[in-house]
Amino acid sequence: MTLTVLSIIALLSWSYIIWGKPYAAARRRSKQQAVPLTFRQRRLLKRAMPLYRRLPAPLRQQLNGHIQVFLIEKKVVGADGFKVNDDMRLLIAANACLLLLNRHSDYFTNVKTVVLYPSAYRASQQKQQHGVVSNTQQTRLGESWPWGTIVLSWSDSLAGSVNEQDGHNVILHEFAHQLDQQNGGATGTPKLSDTTKYNQWARIFSKEYRQLKSQLWQHKDGVIDRYGATNEAEFFAVVTESFFEQPIQLRQKHAALYELLYGYYQVDPVSWFK
Repeated sequence: MTLTVLSIIALLSWSYIIWGKPYAAARRRSKQQAVPLTFRQRRLLKRAMPLYRRLPAPLRQQLNGHIQVFLIEKKVVGADGFKVNDDMRLLIAANACLLLLNRHSDYFTNVKTVVLYPSAYRASQQKQQHGVVSNTQQTRLGESWPWGTIVLSWSDSLAGSVNEQDGHNVILHEFAHQLDQQNGGATGTPKLSDTTKYNQWARIFSKEYRQLKSQLWQHKDGVIDRYGATNEAEFFAVVTESFFEQPIQLRQKHAALYELLYGYYQVDPVSWFK
């Protein structure tokens, strides 16, 4: 049967929708990644983000490219009239893109906007207890919304970036939630590259999570912040902070968990701190 001209056009159009758009996006991103950061941008990152200084040269170059894509594809805006400048956008992008090194990624595909408050902010939270629904105000440093928005306190974001060894980095924390949410919900299990790895992830992750909750009951502190005992999703975000900022301690105390995160993030931060 001979294809009509309209049929051929339709087929070509459909082929472009299926194959052309991802290819075009990849080409566009490749060009963006090739644009070098300015001297001023690199100097700022070295001063305000010690982890940037610690990166081996190939990873730093890779991060520079990811930053360029992030800055073009994501909006970073201020809340309640807070003025956001390019230095703030750069620092947010650089910390977030640490999570993308050495991995195939769609650049936090759900994230469209990052909203910055000048400092910790108050947000309403609905609670239900014994059938009674109540609204409370909660102080927050950040939030990750599955439909495309990250909310951050700028002062806490900056503090977390400047101190790379305290295990607290709200930017890493909230963007780790986005990786978790790409798997269909905030479960503490991100999308893994190999389906055979889910059983291993569940086994090690569940054991470490239960251990942290047990330590909390015993009023013991460790390298993993106690906020990780809130639920599995917070545990993943918290251990991500530890993995990048306290890797030596994490590997010493939680070797299996460190190896699990190493397999997922495809970088070895221990080598950056030696």
